[in-house]
Amino acid sequence: TPQKMAAYLSVYNNREKLPLTREDLQMVIAAAGVSSGILEDELKRNLDKNVLKQSLVGVQIARGTRPLAGRVGFIELLRRPYNARVSNALLSFDPVNEDEEIARVHPPERGTPGVDILGQEVPCAMTAEAEYRLNHLIKSLKLGNDTSLIAAAKGHIVQDGQSLILNEVLTLNDDITTHSGALIYNNDVSVYGSICENTSLNIEGSL
Repeated sequence: TPQKMAAYLSVYNNREKLPLTREDLQMVIAAAGVSSGILEDELKRNLDKNVLKQSLVGVQIARGTRPLAGRVGFIELLRRPYNARVSNALLSFDPVNEDEEIARVHPPERGTPGVDILGQEVPCAMTAEAEYRLNHLIKSLKLGNDTSLIAAAKGHIVQDGQSLILNEVLTLNDDITTHSGALIYNNDVSVYGSICENTSLNIEGSL
């Protein structure tokens, strides 16, 4: 085939001639440059057919090994990011502490190259590094092949596309009510709405 990942054999018998032998096939295969992925069982089975004077049309006699894709680099979030746009956001709030690991960046893993029927290596696709941006309150630490992302202050994590941001001040634009749930935060909170009666607040910083 044009991709050099498979080879096919066709034999049209002339009954006045002897059938192909194993040596004949080896010469044909070698002349075509095929040296890898030869399907020995298929050769034997189809040689037996040829002995019985059956024509062989488009019999696959070799198959290359396709490359295996690697793994793209990715970020594993260890703490849930805060999303102010979701309803009942306080119930899903997940503050972090200073020097706490918030995420782990895993490098890409290279795939496995393949081999075509001519014995040539078939390269695997390149795998990309994880793309991300950090603000100044997140520091990185190399841990073997991985990179640890660590909070440099108390706050909460916000993920915006490829950006990972640590905010020290929690800004709430809506009212805090008994329906939104208790607010527990380890730093400063700025509320632009109302704080209703019987609402539970546990804040370490200023309000």
